[in-house]
Amino acid sequence: MLKKILVAVILSFIMAAALWCQNSGSEVFVIDDLWTQRLIITNPGSRSEGITSKLYYNGGAMPSFFDRIVVGNSLFEFVSGDFPWDFKGYERVQENVQFGIVPEKIETLDMERGWYKASRDARKEDTPANWVWAGRDGLELF
Repeated sequence: MLKKILVAVILSFIMAAALWCQNSGSEVFVIDDLWTQRLIITNPGSRSEGITSKLYYNGGAMPSFFDRIVVGNSLFEFVSGDFPWDFKGYERVQENVQFGIVPEKIETLDMERGWYKASRDARKEDTPANWVWAGRDGLELF
């Protein structure tokens, strides 16, 4: 009985070590006061080493719903990757993104809801500075 318990404990340590090694490296890049990007190295040191990128807003992970998102002045595009060694997640593809401003006031309903539909070239002039732009399959919004 003691031998079975000892084997179970050893196997548990081996499994925990394998999981730790699988996601042991990461880098965090601060985008602004509320947004960060974390690059996580998966399977480090192996032939299938890869990178997963996640965006975080105020500590919470951004779901991969949008294909494109502009945070701060950086455009990120979501990459799904086919193999363990492929890059996956939100990849920074453009810096110094500029928005087209339209001379239109944001409506009370938009402020209460927290978003409105608009292309990157149609940001309303009084849109709060901390709002981001995101797009997916023809849907674009701030």
